[in-house]
Amino acid sequence: MKRFVNSFSANRALAILSEVEIDLHQLALWTVLSSRWPSWADTFARKPELFEKVRKNDRSDLKEDIKHILEEEELQTVINGAGLGTPLDIDILTKSAKMQA
Repeated sequence: MKRFVNSFSANRALAILSEVEIDLHQLALWTVLSSRWPSWADTFARKPELFEKVRKNDRSDLKEDIKHILEEEELQTVINGAGLGTPLDIDILTKSAKMQA
């Protein structure tokens, strides 16, 4: 929990310094995604179309080596909002990439 709070605070400071408006719920989800699955967070930020396929659980045109991501329930829970009612979207990925650039 301490690590999450520190990461969230750092991401919030980055958003403020970058002058990026981000919903706090989505920032929390982004913080979980980037902390727990950093390589997927980077991949999704670079390839938002892949993120949309994963979010919609769309297996078409997915390479065999990444289809396993659709079976990761924890990742799906975070991408779809984890009970917050606000799922992650392409906009948050773009803003997050902008914050870290």
